[in-house]
Amino acid sequence: MTRAPRVDKRPSERSRDWEERSVATDESLILEARVRWSQLGAARQLDLANCLALCRQVEYARGFKQVVSVTAGLRRRNDSAGVEHLHNEPCIVFLVKRKLSEDQLARSPGQRLPREILTPALIDGREQVVVVPTDVQHHKRILAARAQALTGIQAQDADGRWARGALTWIIAVGNTKYGLAPVHVLSPLPSLDGVGRRPGAQEKLQGPGHSTTGNAFAQSTGFGGRVIPGGALSFDAQLATINQAASYGFLYGGMQLSNTLPWVQSEQMLNQLLASGQSLEIFAPANNRNRPAGSMLPLQAARSLVEHPMPLAYDFGDGTRRGITHSVIELQVRFGDRTYPGDSGAPVVLRDANDQFTFVGMHIAGDGTRQVSYIVPAWRLLALGSYASVGGAMPTGPMRLLTRP
Repeated sequence: MTRAPRVDKRPSERSRDWEERSVATDESLILEARVRWSQLGAARQLDLANCLALCRQVEYARGFKQVVSVTAGLRRRNDSAGVEHLHNEPCIVFLVKRKLSEDQLARSPGQRLPREILTPALIDGREQVVVVPTDVQHHKRILAARAQALTGIQAQDADGRWARGALTWIIAVGNTKYGLAPVHVLSPLPSLDGVGRRPGAQEKLQGPGHSTTGNAFAQSTGFGGRVIPGGALSFDAQLATINQAASYGFLYGGMQLSNTLPWVQSEQMLNQLLASGQSLEIFAPANNRNRPAGSMLPLQAARSLVEHPMPLAYDFGDGTRRGITHSVIELQVRFGDRTYPGDSGAPVVLRDANDQFTFVGMHIAGDGTRQVSYIVPAWRLLALGSYASVGGAMPTGPMRLLTRP
């Protein structure tokens, strides 16, 4: 007798199998699955939640009318006064157009989203079932994010258009050093043709009001990604030529990156570093004229959503504000602080117990009313393919991050 070959199932199919089998068992399976989930570390929980969200996002987006997208992140809850707080509880996050009332759900029970989802996980060398909790969050809260920089800079092009932000960091491509910053900072009010790059804008240090101080120390190049209105993915990063012999440590208050771990190379690595107790910090510019006097910097933050395509609002050269789509990580700024217009480009880093810094990404947009920041992760910024994927151009040669700017 010939046995039929085994066919490995996709994670989404295996997850549904676990759910169907659990219906025929008693409540103890679910209780045990909840215990197993609680015993996993936060990094492993977020990895599992993210994997499950990726596997089943199409299923939920098609099957539930209110679901816009599915991702992973941390749970949000309102207190008794109605104030929303972020809790360190990894989960699957359903981003919805609206939250349905109990009356609406009673009329359409098939539209009730699950509070938890069963899925298999490899624990102690064998596959066991765990329960992944879920959270429902309004998609419209992200729509309020606006493109918004250590010591701030001001870029001004030949047409007199200007923008304020920050030079995120100094990188090298081949043997040439460049400044890295968002397109909408180095190319003030980008054009609607999707290119978004206007080479030649001069970068100077911010001064009082709308003034600048000193001579131009950088000049925008045609190298970078694209800012594209609409649903196509954008990549808001551009390079500026700099004085090759100069030190730019003054822009960063003398901050240096760790020689052993200068940048985060993946979301999994970020999960592990956060689980080890390292703290996220946004080095927003102290000389941003929009920031109140006496503000405490750097800003402390917690990651609230993993990397996911998000809608953001940008100002363009024709005088309109339009939506773009960008793959970003959402951070919740802590202690009642917030980012301000003029913070775009601010570097986001991890600080360990020995005050060693690891580069996490670049802040490109924020919603001050909800105290959230949206950042492009380091593993995208330092991958040449990120620029090519949107039709951008980059210099020839390998890209690397300088530990000492």
